[in-house]
Amino acid sequence: MPTRRLNGQTYDEIAIVTAAPVPVDIGGGAITIEGDVVVTDITIENTSANPVPVSDAGGSLTIDDGGLSITVDGPLTDQQLRATPIRVATSALPSTPTTTSVASTTTSVQLLAANSNRKGLLIHNQSDGILFLSFSTPANVENSFLCMTSGSVLLFDQQLIVANAIHGIWNLADGTAQVTEMV
Repeated sequence: MPTRRLNGQTYDEIAIVTAAPVPVDIGGGAITIEGDVVVTDITIENTSANPVPVSDAGGSLTIDDGGLSITVDGPLTDQQLRATPIRVATSALPSTPTTTSVASTTTSVQLLAANSNRKGLLIHNQSDGILFLSFSTPANVENSFLCMTSGSVLLFDQQLIVANAIHGIWNLADGTAQVTEMV
């Protein structure tokens, strides 16, 4: 009969053949297995109430699932994220852009009305002046959330989108802001 080492002791290898799950309780301890282990059709219940700690003891942990799929629930560690590139699929929301030109002014002006359907926003400062953006009216330097230098572009995409009205004021009135809203 083949043998296996477990927690520093040698045991006879056994085969459990059953259609029903076989619960294993390690009583909060740890199990160390030396040598090759072949496991087929196993489910590990790793819940927040009963977490299963896994360590490779500084080596490497290899799992061959025979081409099937292994699902990992829970957050990835920083080390895991850096070890292998993770493909992230995103789906862009369909949107229709509308661009308006707003003349620069040294008094507060609404650049864009509030819109809960907004999916994206692009503001291009085409003025020699600095454009101060604010969610408040009247816009001024003190309540601005961002100042845009001449030629700068601000993009709010679907991860950073705001539905608020946006107001602006320039320190010099000599151009425009091109405001594109995607809805």
